[in-house]
Amino acid sequence: MEHFLRGFFEIDGVTGALLIDKDGLIIASALDPARAEMHAAQAATAFDGCAAYASQISPGSARMVTLETGTHAILIAAAADLLIVVETSANTQLGHLRLEARRVAAAITNHLRG
Repeated sequence: MEHFLRGFFEIDGVTGALLIDKDGLIIASALDPARAEMHAAQAATAFDGCAAYASQISPGSARMVTLETGTHAILIAAAADLLIVVETSANTQLGHLRLEARRVAAAITNHLRG
């Protein structure tokens, strides 16, 4: 599953990526192990909260969440029953990152459906 994460590193500013299940279990990682564990636990919880919030606003399920700080951005995207988590520097082209996340999410979904 690591091969799905490789394309993110072609985007300037991407510092890590991982694939987790919705409970925070790491499926694949291209990130320092300590940071991967922290991201996995926090990202699953954050996505779940944002998805619950989104369901109150409109029908349908949440597909993607982006968190921006002064120094970093974190993107979390749904891919079937998994989550893609990408860590970047603040100057990353987020539009390009979102397009790649959609592409990777579709590829993972197709792979899991066989």
